[in-house]
Amino acid sequence: MATSPIMDLKSSANGAQASLNTAHFLPHGFESADAAADVAAKASLYNMQKLLGEDPTKMNRVTTKTVVTSVIRSERQIVTACANTSVLTHTLVDHDVVELVASKAPFIHMMARKIAMALTSRECMEYITKYPCNAKLHYYAFGLLNRTQCIFYKVLKDEGSIRAASPRNGNAHSKSVNLSSFQMATTTLDKGIETLLEVFANAKELELNSMYTNSVFSEASQTAYAASIQKRKLPDAFAGDPDNKSRKQLKREQDKLKLVKNVGAIVCTTKNPLSLPSDWPPGEIPLCPATLRNGSKGCTRGNCTKNHTKIEHWSKALIKCMISHVDKSSELIWNTVVATPEILGLQLNSRIPKKVPT
Repeated sequence: MATSPIMDLKSSANGAQASLNTAHFLPHGFESADAAADVAAKASLYNMQKLLGEDPTKMNRVTTKTVVTSVIRSERQIVTACANTSVLTHTLVDHDVVELVASKAPFIHMMARKIAMALTSRECMEYITKYPCNAKLHYYAFGLLNRTQCIFYKVLKDEGSIRAASPRNGNAHSKSVNLSSFQMATTTLDKGIETLLEVFANAKELELNSMYTNSVFSEASQTAYAASIQKRKLPDAFAGDPDNKSRKQLKREQDKLKLVKNVGAIVCTTKNPLSLPSDWPPGEIPLCPATLRNGSKGCTRGNCTKNHTKIEHWSKALIKCMISHVDKSSELIWNTVVATPEILGLQLNSRIPKKVPT
């Protein structure tokens, strides 16, 4: 058994368990149900392989991992831990489980019984109903159970007391047994029970132990959680400054620009590349097909040397050249939203397709 008190239940649950401690007596909650099932499946597989006489080199490794509940949400968990403690004690030492005389029952059983009786008393039930959260009470009671056990189990590591208590020729030197650990455990238990009764009577404020301070219910944990939630709701620090933008903002703006479709003067009824005249009027720069085509992304080349002038600024010679080219092509029609008859100087024969490809 562990002789060092648990300071952080969550860390103890996630870390390796070198020895049996008080947390192993807690019933499993929903957060540890999957882990417990996984460990049970691996242990069952190993036992099955061993029974079938599987070659040791092909067998799975022995599962030594233990699953411990990391959060205490109810006083019923502590009462169950007390019951499990009494059951384990009864398997080691045969005694009357309803015995009230301390000298006729093991100390561990009497300790678990006293704590369970305090947590199931009428005063405790009335105290619990007054507050929406009783995490302080839960962790204090479990801390009392854990600390008392750790102090008492130091007796099992006192080799001198063990040798003195061992029978020699039918006589045990019981007077040589060191009782300091037992007395400290008894004092700790009595003071803890007394504190609980005073708290139930509203005569004393409940103390905070390290397990509660390191739990998810502590004020520090709740403040940190609220700060993390608030941080998610804060606006981007670079949102109001156009000169200092994050890479994510710049990429978002570029993606929005890519989604804006170009409004060109010519509609191509197919997905083929836009064909342009091979001969241009003298002095005219060839038009950019990406800018000219309606529904495209537009010209994305930064060093494009072609003509990107809008149709309303074309010369008469360029307009005449493009009118002749569109009339000869069966795939091209004018976008009347941009290329109006007033700009082209003629009455257009609309050949709008049923569905204009983009």
